[in-house]
Amino acid sequence: MKYLLILPIAVGMISTSCSSEQKTEQTPVAEETQTEDNPILGSWQLVSYMNADSSKWSSYPDQVVYQKHITPTHFTWYSYNNDEDKLTGIGGGTYAYANAIYTENIEFFMPPGSNELGQAIPFTVEMKEGKWYHTGYAKIMEIDETSGELVLADSSKIEEIWERVSEVSNGYQPGVNGSWNLVTYREGDRPTALEYPDFIKYIKLLTPTHFVWIQYNGDGDEVFAAGGGTYTLSEESYVENVQMMYPSGSGTVGSDIEFTYSMDSGRWNHMGYVNRININKEEKPREDLLIDEVWVKVR
Repeated sequence: MKYLLILPIAVGMISTSCSSEQKTEQTPVAEETQTEDNPILGSWQLVSYMNADSSKWSSYPDQVVYQKHITPTHFTWYSYNNDEDKLTGIGGGTYAYANAIYTENIEFFMPPGSNELGQAIPFTVEMKEGKWYHTGYAKIMEIDETSGELVLADSSKIEEIWERVSEVSNGYQPGVNGSWNLVTYREGDRPTALEYPDFIKYIKLLTPTHFVWIQYNGDGDEVFAAGGGTYTLSEESYVENVQMMYPSGSGTVGSDIEFTYSMDSGRWNHMGYVNRININKEEKPREDLLIDEVWVKVR
């Protein structure tokens, strides 16, 4: 969902009537469940990591939340400093898992300029004592002075230990786990729905315990916005507890945002109100902003 308007990308959006939203044929997607064939599904927190130039395990301080979230089709990870209300890194895309090899196809990455964007990075997977050990090598690319092309210069070892986030039941949750693409949205008093231009990608991942959404440039090296946290789902409402937000300063971290929702043939419509944030503290408080969105499940 979108908690604040990112003005630079609002230009060029296409307006369409709510009654004429794009029709997309979808086939049912199986609920996300951890199996022996794919034991990595779900939400994970980083326990420790080893730098390429070190032989000792390290860990982040308590105020840093470092999580990875995996659905049947997509993954994302992020690092967030609670004390500073700052997203320090995020990445994600699609993946493949077979024969204890987990391969990440990096489709977005922040900070920009990373060598990892566009790579397919294979990791060995070992499950031991409830933890996930994975080791892989990211390519280090450099520009060849003669040809001007990017060439492989070296590789960087990535060695990490992850632990599954406690599986707290979210209650009633049929059909919601998985990955979703935003189809249309409507804000405030606007009578029509909007669609993003093709280069803007907007995806939401839901595991049994967490949600993460990312808005990024599919043709470039930029993450426009992101948010995440835990959620609860009942027959009447979908409630997001916001624990991470980018850009910083939205004022929504720590809040619970409630949506009514409906599911129909792989389409998920949810509607709710988000607190509007005053950039100018001298302004009078503004009314909450209506958010009306339609998402389509990724097959």
